[in-house]
Amino acid sequence: MTLSFLPQPAAPVPDGLFTQANSARLTDFCLGGGENYAVDRTLAAELSQVAPYWRLAVLSSRLHALLTVGLLARHGIRQYLDLGCGFPPTRRPQSLSEQPVYERVRCHRPEDVVVTVDSDPVVAAHARAAVFTPRGAPPFVAADLRDVAALEPVLNMFDQDRPIAVLLHDVLAWIPEDQAVHDLMRALRCQLPPGSVLSLTHATADLHTQSTRAAAAAYRSAQLTWRPRSGAALTELLGDWTLLGHRRPVPTARWHPAHPLGILAPWQCGAYALLATTPRSPLRILDRPERP
Repeated sequence: MTLSFLPQPAAPVPDGLFTQANSARLTDFCLGGGENYAVDRTLAAELSQVAPYWRLAVLSSRLHALLTVGLLARHGIRQYLDLGCGFPPTRRPQSLSEQPVYERVRCHRPEDVVVTVDSDPVVAAHARAAVFTPRGAPPFVAADLRDVAALEPVLNMFDQDRPIAVLLHDVLAWIPEDQAVHDLMRALRCQLPPGSVLSLTHATADLHTQSTRAAAAAYRSAQLTWRPRSGAALTELLGDWTLLGHRRPVPTARWHPAHPLGILAPWQCGAYALLATTPRSPLRILDRPERP
């Protein structure tokens, strides 16, 4: 298929670029990237003090994401929308966790369609200049996920007669407003074609309440709002969609049998993983290992 591209204005340099921590740069730091500053590393050290498993939790979520897109590719999904994609690699990946999600998709079928979305203007600048991939970076759209109306033209970039996998990995916790998250998920469920899939990872206090609250306080002190949600709340976001692989939210390192960090205790994961498909979808995901 031929993708139609949305016009993208140049993003202004945000205030506090070097003086305020940033969620995308924190993730980049955890995954061994180079797009982070002293202020991000300072907050990372504070988070590691109050939640020693924090970096493992970020890594577990990323590995889950990579395993999941591989699983979906093997089950015939050919279109992917990566919401809250974060930084592309600025060097050739040295490990599995540094591999961008879109390259993992292309490892299975190079012609598969991937579109990436993020609201961070610095991420946007890097995404448009990304070169460290064998086949180049995929189309990027700068959009705020709280603006549901902005999603419609993004979804129209895809073939509406084929299923789309929407990836929401470690992104919804950065949207503190519950209503905004409900509106986003409702819009996706209503607009996606039959057989589509929603893949979520999301921080939760269910697995270790005290350290999660302490981590949220550390984020607040850095002027970042981070909103963990319960497994029940995450299941509610999926409405009448059918959970795949597991019948309930599962810690990120426990969803895939072959997860490299499968030895982690649930509380060390710090987040749940869920995978769901449209009602009456023919898609069936079995609990088969996806090899890293």
